[in-house]
Amino acid sequence: MWRTGKWLVESYGHAAHPANWQVGDVHKVFVDKEGGIVNAEAPFTLLIGRRPPSGQKGPNPQFASSISQEARQRWGTRAPLQGDLYARITWFHGERRTQDVDNIPKRILDALTDIVFEDDKIIAQTLATAIDVQRDYVIGASTADDDLYQYLLQRLEAMERQDIDAPRHLLYVEVGQLDRQNAAFGPIDRSSP
Repeated sequence: MWRTGKWLVESYGHAAHPANWQVGDVHKVFVDKEGGIVNAEAPFTLLIGRRPPSGQKGPNPQFASSISQEARQRWGTRAPLQGDLYARITWFHGERRTQDVDNIPKRILDALTDIVFEDDKIIAQTLATAIDVQRDYVIGASTADDDLYQYLLQRLEAMERQDIDAPRHLLYVEVGQLDRQNAAFGPIDRSSP
């Protein structure tokens, strides 16, 4: 699992830290279980039981308000992320979907503007996925905090069982710093046949 930690800047030129860090500074960083730096800032993660609206249908004030409110609670007083960012949006649904997955990110990213980042133009990479929980699917390694990840797994199990109190939709949003620009060709996820 991933965790946050602190990192003492010991020399200039270390590839994992931003150029404005100074020798002797101590910064909160996102590290893997071996203590290696993964990112200079832990990603923002959000899980909410909402169906995402299509970006082609115009503004949806109720949806934007619920995303913004939840984002403020999760992000707290942290400064907005800077630099090139990625956004990963996964919509878990238990019923037939009618909107196109490529139209989903716009409304979500707009609702996170001025909270998690100052302008969505710094989002350099976006991956939007729709998962039908009634079909087979795989969940890969998680960068979400442990509590959020465990809650996600519990809610997904309830959706799969079609429990009465289970949400019909779960929306997972992650925004973090992009380590490097990357262009890949071929299948997006090689873990499935």
